[in-house]
Order: sequence, then structure tokens, then C-alpha cells
Amino acid sequence: MQNPPEISKPVRDVPDTQLFSFLTASLLSIYRTKRSLVTRLPKIACQAASGELKSVMMEITNDLAVQILRLDKIFALLGFDKSLTKNLPVFSLNENTFQSTVTKNVDPMINEFDILLYISNLESMDIAAFPMVLSAADKLGFDDIRQLLQECFDDANDNRALIDVIVDKYLAAQYENRKIKLSLDVKADNHM
Repeated sequence: MQNPPEISKPVRDVPDTQLFSFLTASLLSIYRTKRSLVTRLPKIACQAASGELKSVMMEITNDLAVQILRLDKIFALLGFDKSLTKNLPVFSLNENTFQSTVTKNVDPMINEFDILLYISNLESMDIAAFPMVLSAADKLGFDDIRQLLQECFDDANDNRALIDVIVDKYLAAQYENRKIKLSLDVKADNHM
């Protein structure tokens, strides 16, 4: 069994080292997910048929880049060296979901729903983790870090809401297209 990587010592006084370890491990997971999305979203955006979806994906990518800068600042404030943990396993759902997303479907609508589902799932994992890391930062008395985390959390929620709006628009358009097609089919049958 391989020994866990050495974690850097905090720059500030830490009243609870276990809670500090939890905080840094959770932040690292959030950080890796966001880095993965920033790298992959532009590649996935190329598969989108809709210009609107491409635009949304680039907007989310830009938001994620800002969140990554905040997380880098948090790691610096904590004195946490991310490079010491490079051998930790990456969350496999991220990798598996990405592989299924890059397999382009024949139907552009299904492909775009796959893309939206991928982004939505990863944002949801981050959003679910934030209340715990916010609480850990509170308990450790890291007010400056908590503020930066809150800003990341707010951005992640905004991105998730944007994704939900796009999904609703896609579903409404798909439903409307089917109604029109059914209506045209009925009219064609009546004229025969």
C-alpha cells in the first residue's frame, strides 16, 4: 500500500488539524473538477450545434477560470501546496462522464442534452460540497477564505441556474417542434 502524499503545513494557526485536512482535501476536489471543466468545455462546445449553447459554455468557462483564481488564492492563504497531492486519485465520475459526452450522438439535440447533463452533474457536485467547506472555514475561523468560498459558491449556483434555463428552453423547443410536426402530419392525413 502506497503512503498518502505529504500535505503541506498551514501558514496560519489551525485549531483542528483534522478539519483543516478535510477542508484542503475538499477544496482540492472542487479545484480539480473546475480545472477539468475549464480544459474540457471549449472542446465539448465544438460539438454543440446551437450557438447559444456554445456561448453559454464559454461564459461558464470564464466564470470557472475566475473561481479557479479564487481557489488558488485560498490555497496560498492556507499555505497548501497542490503539487504535493498530484498522485491522489481523481474522481472517476468526472472522467467516465466526459468520455461518454465526447462520443458524439447522431441526434444533435441528444448530444446537446448530454453536454448539458455533463456540466450540470459536475456543477451539482461542487454545489453540494460547498456548504461543508463553508462550515469548515467558519469553524476554523478563516473569514477571508470563507468569503472567497462564498463567491465561488454563488458563481456555481448562477452557472447551475443558467444551465437549468437552457435545458428548459431546449425542452420547450423540442416539445413545440413535436407539436408542429404532429399538426402537420394530421393536416397531411386529412388531405389524402
